[in-house]
Parts: sequence; C-alpha cells; structure tokens
Amino acid sequence: PTRQVTYPLGESIEKGLSRTGEATAGTFALVGNLVTGQAKLKESVGGPGMIVVLAQRTLASGIPDFLALMALLSVSLACMNILPVPVLDGGHLVFILIEGIIRREVWLKVRMGFQQVGFALLMIFMAFILFNDFSRILGF
Repeated sequence: PTRQVTYPLGESIEKGLSRTGEATAGTFALVGNLVTGQAKLKESVGGPGMIVVLAQRTLASGIPDFLALMALLSVSLACMNILPVPVLDGGHLVFILIEGIIRREVWLKVRMGFQQVGFALLMIFMAFILFNDFSRILGF
C-alpha cells in the first residue's frame, strides 16, 4: 500500500533531488555489478516489453506510482547515455577529453571506426534485451 504525502516546495525539491541521486547511484551500481559479474544481465535488465508490463502495473496502483516509474526510467536512460560507449553522448565526451589532452582532433577514420563498433555493440545489446523481454513475458 502507498500513501500520498504533501511537502512544502523547498522540501519537495530536496526530496526530488535526493531521489534522483539515489536513482542515479542505483543505476551506476547496477552497471558496475553487471561489469564485474555480480549481477546477471538476463535478470537485471529489461527493455520496452518490461517497461510496458511495469507501466501497466504501476498505472493500476495509481498515477503517482506511474509517474515515479517514468521519472526512474528517465534518470536511468540519462545514466546509460552518459556511459563511455562511442555511439552515446558519453562516448562523444571521451573523444572531446582525448582531443583536449592531445591538443588536436582524433582522426576521422579512428572516430568513425569506434562509432561503428559502438553502434554494432549497441544493436547486439538491444537485440538481446528484446529477446530477453519476450522470453520473460511469454515465459520461456
């Protein structure tokens, strides 16, 4: 069971920032656990199918729970986007840092090669996530 609590504006902002920080830390902790093998990818990650299932469940329990899930998804996606994968924004930041250190642009062919590898890895990951979603939902 959930209950709705109303806070003054200042406390609401403080609690929102705190919950955003917790969600950010949790997302990066999960990524760390996946990289170190402490968490299993198949059990820890969901895609569009799981988002639909969770959205339906939270919507059934009320708009506040649904909005909390949407906020959590937004924070999680922002965290994923900042990871140093060449296709994502975090990958672009890595190239900017490298260029700042070496004081010249990274060769276009090198940058394009990393982008293509990153894109291929991202597509493989997305295919796995979709397959994982359908196998969870359909129960096999």
